[in-house]
Amino acid sequence: MGYQSGIGNDKLVVVRHGFAHNPDPSARDPSLFLYNLDSPPFVESWGHGLVVIHNPHAKYPLPKHWFPNSVDAYLEKQAVHTDYYGWHVFTSSTTTLMLKDKQLKDFLAAFRPSTCMVRAISYDEFLDRGGVSSPAPGLYMEDGWFADNSGAFLGVVCFDKVDNNWAFVVLGRDAHGDFRAVAGTTDLPTRHTALITMQTTIQSMLLKPQRLFPQKS
Repeated sequence: MGYQSGIGNDKLVVVRHGFAHNPDPSARDPSLFLYNLDSPPFVESWGHGLVVIHNPHAKYPLPKHWFPNSVDAYLEKQAVHTDYYGWHVFTSSTTTLMLKDKQLKDFLAAFRPSTCMVRAISYDEFLDRGGVSSPAPGLYMEDGWFADNSGAFLGVVCFDKVDNNWAFVVLGRDAHGDFRAVAGTTDLPTRHTALITMQTTIQSMLLKPQRLFPQKS
């Protein structure tokens, strides 16, 4: 918030990355995000990192949505409910670089990462975007579909029925614009490991200019 208030803008390069709430009600996985604070997707506020847990026995109960942009957690009919009102970060890290030379800072401006997001999507959306099903359904069970915000890449997390472990595949576009497998790995111990590795792989590919991947004959 200090950087967005103008403090250190001429001396620092600040990049934020982490995991955030996915507003899709059917999504079970958080979204991976990365953006540069010189061109953020929104103005960060104090409420973006606040969770208000409402006491059901409070003498003076606090109204829901009392703090703008915060998350409300409350008990209703013996079940815990959580209301999200927009962007909410689960966890994040901030990378800060100090530049002593203003000319160097201006030069690096052309190479700073833009906002990228890798979020869970439904199987139907995966197919609508041009994704293809596993060519070996007897060997692999797909267990999560993902896309970045630019439409350049798709991702799939799979369970290996034979080896009883996890894998992922990243799909990129070939010279004809069709999605083909361009990255991936197997023998991962857990779904979480496959998920994080897949999302960070897409994120690293988004930071490079290549968007077409010609297929070898």
